[in-house]
Amino acid sequence: MAINPSQGPIGQGYIAGLNTMSEFASGVNVTQMAMMVMMERHNIVQDQVQGQFKDMQERNQWLKDAGNVLNELRKNRPKTNTEHDAVDASQILAQMHNRDGEKDPNIHTASDFFNRNNIPSPSAGEKGGPIAGKFTQEKIDTMINNLKQSIETVSTNSQMEMIQLQAGMQRLNQTVELMSSLQAQDKQTMAGIIQKI
Repeated sequence: MAINPSQGPIGQGYIAGLNTMSEFASGVNVTQMAMMVMMERHNIVQDQVQGQFKDMQERNQWLKDAGNVLNELRKNRPKTNTEHDAVDASQILAQMHNRDGEKDPNIHTASDFFNRNNIPSPSAGEKGGPIAGKFTQEKIDTMINNLKQSIETVSTNSQMEMIQLQAGMQRLNQTVELMSSLQAQDKQTMAGIIQKI
């Protein structure tokens, strides 16, 4: 969840007065200058974290789709490696979604999924051949193994992304905490000045 510095301990009125560095005036003190710098830093880190969230959503959706394809391959795996038991390639269905959950209209079969994701896959029998448009047990097993390797690779990358996301969230929280501290310091300074007047 994105952290909004204009809410919570920071205060909307204070933030509104320090919106951008372009609004800097000679009356702004050093603490307020630091606040403006930290706000810019906060926005940069927040954009990075939001981008990481979207990438992870897309990666998770791919893993879900790949898992479904793997189940379809296992379900349709022929009992023997004979031509008689070979499976029609068109009956091994597959879907693929984008990060918003929308289906890719060009993905209908496992072969489509493999081709779109550049996963090595044996071709179904050529038209006119002895097992036209079909997958034997051996070919299905090859597809299963190749897909499992791709899933493992993506899962490993997802773990690395999770570590990077946690680091980004930590930087974001640290920025907000520092901004809160600077605001408190500025208020304390202003209160001291007022008392001396």
